Amino acid sequence: MREQLVKTGHVDVMIDIRGNFFYTRTVPCQLWFLNKAKPKPHQDKVLMIDARNVYRKVTRKIMDFSPEQLQNLSSIVWLYRGQEARFVELMQSYVDSVLREADTCNVFESNRISPSPNPTLLI
Repeated sequence: MREQLVKTGHVDVMIDIRGNFFYTRTVPCQLWFLNKAKPKPHQDKVLMIDARNVYRKVTRKIMDFSPEQLQNLSSIVWLYRGQEARFVELMQSYVDSVLREADTCNVFESNRISPSPNPTLLI
């Protein structure tokens, strides 16, 4: 069944996910993304992403992706599909976040207050 599905050429992306990722599934699984309108250069190609080590722990038994991890995985797909502008926009948002954090640290330093890192930037 899977082999026949791949041979149709409609499989675009496959992502391996670790176990305990879904509330009803405790074993590792794969996410398959299909695209019947794949461009010619990708017709015989499938992007395979091993995301088994990309997760955050929600509870002792449940894992998921943080928003940042999901953005990073999405950026891999964007680059595969030739959507460089979306990737550049994401990188610019990361640079802007770092610069804002640096400005915050500089303000604290000038006021002689010990800076603490912005918890939203910790991954």
